[in-house]
Amino acid sequence: SVVWFRRDLRLEDHAALQRAAADGPVLALFVIDPEFDSAGERRRAVLSQMLRRLDAQLEGNLVVRRGAPITVVPEVAAAIGATEVHVTRDYAPYGHARDAAVSAALRATGHRLVGSGSSLVVPPGTVTKDDGNPYAVFTPFRKRWSAVRREVASPLGAAPTNVDWVSIAGIDLGADGPWGLVVDTALPDHSMVDVDATGALARWDRFRNDALSRYSDDRDPP
Repeated sequence: SVVWFRRDLRLEDHAALQRAAADGPVLALFVIDPEFDSAGERRRAVLSQMLRRLDAQLEGNLVVRRGAPITVVPEVAAAIGATEVHVTRDYAPYGHARDAAVSAALRATGHRLVGSGSSLVVPPGTVTKDDGNPYAVFTPFRKRWSAVRREVASPLGAAPTNVDWVSIAGIDLGADGPWGLVVDTALPDHSMVDVDATGALARWDRFRNDALSRYSDDRDPP
């Protein structure tokens, strides 16, 4: 199988990775979409650093390919004989349209795009009134959201230890292969640190122990 990383540049709490690992060897893929070209310098620098950290966790086995996902993803799947490409579901307008196009391209070549989980606590479309219409008032929305949240699966926790990662060493992935980690080394580092999941959790702990403890007093000032 292929795990196509997008917004989910981590190994922890990764439903798509868990599902792929249960089926056999896994190739880790990230596609540098031409849509990224319009991103600012700082955003691209953060992406570069996150990809380096993910590649280090994968012991150098992250495949990074520049190009349109509708072309690149089916090519990679065909090159290694993978029948399924696993992804974290993306509900944003561009991501939703991109995944629909990639899924159709994969089906045309006998492969399948498999979505699991999402970057959201509660999937869109599940918090509605009894008649299926969306809420227009916050309080009843919050109550229904809380009820739905209790039915959603809990986070998966630590990274799986049973993943059989496909090594990119010696794999022919086409005329431009083999493909390894390709990042924009010309971008400044901006002294960025802690951009991975560990750093994010540390920032959350600081916020929870400081700002949230003062919420009842500070919530009204602008």
